[in-house]
Amino acid sequence: MKYGHALNTLILIQGRNGRKESLLRVAEQFTAIGFRCLIPDLPAHGESPIAHVAHGASSMEKALPSKMITNARQTLGWPSADAPIGLWGMSMGGAMATAAAAAT
Repeated sequence: MKYGHALNTLILIQGRNGRKESLLRVAEQFTAIGFRCLIPDLPAHGESPIAHVAHGASSMEKALPSKMITNARQTLGWPSADAPIGLWGMSMGGAMATAAAAAT
């Protein structure tokens, strides 16, 4: 692998009562082996203005990873829609990752 080249993109989803910052060390490890990582502030977590979370059951939460990737592609010039994306979730974040993957 060449320096500065990303193998793929991962969206990291924290668990219940977590914050995006709690996954910085996980992102550091994935980045070290060549992945680019996105860590959202999930609904009802961290600085999110949304008061309640449905742990991946709501249509808004299922669509969140796709919206993040679309935004990153537009604003950061990330690879096109044919590049694969991975979802990694911890605890209830795993439920959200599974629901989002099933919805695509």
